[in-house]
Amino acid sequence: MAENKEISEKVLTVLKVIGEVLLMLLYGLYCYANLLFRVFVPAPKKSLDGEIMLITGSSTGIGREAVLQLAKNHSRTTLVLWDWNDEENKKTASDAKKLGAKIFAYQLDVTDRLKVEETAKKVQQEVGDVTILWNNAGIVRAKDLINSKPEDLEKTVQINLISQFWTLRAFLPSMIQNNHGHIVTTASLGSFFGYKYGAAYFAAKFGIRGYLESVQDELRPRVHPLNPNKIKFTTIFPSFIKTPLTKGVILNVKGTNEKDVWLNAENVATVIIDGIQRNLEKVIIPKGFELVILFKSLTPFAFFRAVNNKLFDGDYKED
Repeated sequence: MAENKEISEKVLTVLKVIGEVLLMLLYGLYCYANLLFRVFVPAPKKSLDGEIMLITGSSTGIGREAVLQLAKNHSRTTLVLWDWNDEENKKTASDAKKLGAKIFAYQLDVTDRLKVEETAKKVQQEVGDVTILWNNAGIVRAKDLINSKPEDLEKTVQINLISQFWTLRAFLPSMIQNNHGHIVTTASLGSFFGYKYGAAYFAAKFGIRGYLESVQDELRPRVHPLNPNKIKFTTIFPSFIKTPLTKGVILNVKGTNEKDVWLNAENVATVIIDGIQRNLEKVIIPKGFELVILFKSLTPFAFFRAVNNKLFDGDYKED
């Protein structure tokens, strides 16, 4: 009897494992089918009415363009603008208010943890709970590692990566409590590819992918066991964008003019807002670079680097 019981338990264990494997395979098929379906039928857009969206790095570039587009097309969305450049940020806020939006502008350095915590409390008191946090602040310092100033290396990582820890710690708890929120992050195609003259920049952008995967994994059991997806994540991976921050960067892609390589901040902002409304997990700009990312993952690194060096080169010039 004992022997039969042991055999039965082993059979049940094997059947359970087989069942779990089959369920996982079915789920994998569902994921691929859904991915293919969304190629032809985009996800529906959600309304941003009533949301409180905080955007860091709002005074110039993508941040400013996004603020103006949101103010024009989503006037029922309250916008909170964070930037270190008080004058430019106030100008963006003023221009957005003329379009009918409700705007709150704050001046601060997002790398200052205590200032982030202090200003976050002020936002909660004066505006309400932030429901969409867009970590957009960033800088570029294009220079080789050895000749870079140590303070530039530190500042690049602090602004592009570490500052996001402080903003998430400030606003994520209320999202968890309300089981409602959206974390938007401006990363870069540099989150997948590292090039010369940007060691600190690419380190930070690679780091964004890693820490966001970690945070998402932490949220799965904490938000709601039956519906863990109330807090959405959208990460933006744009190519090179012509903004004041990229001044001095020179691009050379074989067979194209340099001006054709750069993306326009206004167009990028439009694509990002569309991605936010559709709750897309990743927004790669331009879209064709998805194939380049796939190519890199499937080929030996030496071969990818050889192809890349043949087609692409970059440089920088001093201000």
